[in-house]
Amino acid sequence: MPLRAIGRLYETYLQFVVRADSAVRVVGDLAGHTVSLGAAGSGAAVLGEQILHAAGLTPGTEVALRHLPLADAADALRACSVDALLVAGGLPLPALTTLDDRVGLRFLPLAGLLPRLGGQGGQAGSGLEEVSLPQGTYRAAGGVATIRVSNLLVCRPELPRGVAEALTRLLVQRATELVPPNAVGTQFLDVRCLIGTGAVPLHPGAIAAYRALHG
Repeated sequence: MPLRAIGRLYETYLQFVVRADSAVRVVGDLAGHTVSLGAAGSGAAVLGEQILHAAGLTPGTEVALRHLPLADAADALRACSVDALLVAGGLPLPALTTLDDRVGLRFLPLAGLLPRLGGQGGQAGSGLEEVSLPQGTYRAAGGVATIRVSNLLVCRPELPRGVAEALTRLLVQRATELVPPNAVGTQFLDVRCLIGTGAVPLHPGAIAAYRALHG
């Protein structure tokens, strides 16, 4: 079914980490290790299994899986009861900053797996893009090529133009009231990013609102 976008609401970054003293350098090195992929059924868990497959690993057999909330996963990595954890979120995440300060972290590069995940030149509309972690985000993460996930608000093409325009104006003009408190480090309702919806075209009503508001 064709879709139209109201805007790109926010971006999350896949952050696949191991302890700095780990011998693991790339995802393919995780064979025989235990990995936390986040809560079962979450976006990180689904993408995490896809990433393992893309790296030539079979989740659940070659790689033992756990599904822990971030705080528990960070504690488990610190205690060496898991060997790696994957989280999708903003930059920086306080739990990872604390863990980095205590034990040191290494961020695994993920962008090389994009072609096998359908992103950036693969499957249209996947919302997956290559991005480098900014310098200073964590102690040793700067320049690591990971994956950014675009999260779009989409609608049917037949949504009335006036409704789409009103909704878009709401997102732009009431952003400070709509961003959840736990959106730490996430580009949430950023005016510079709202119109960047990739392969999903903006709804005509959204286009009209953005042009009226920002030219």
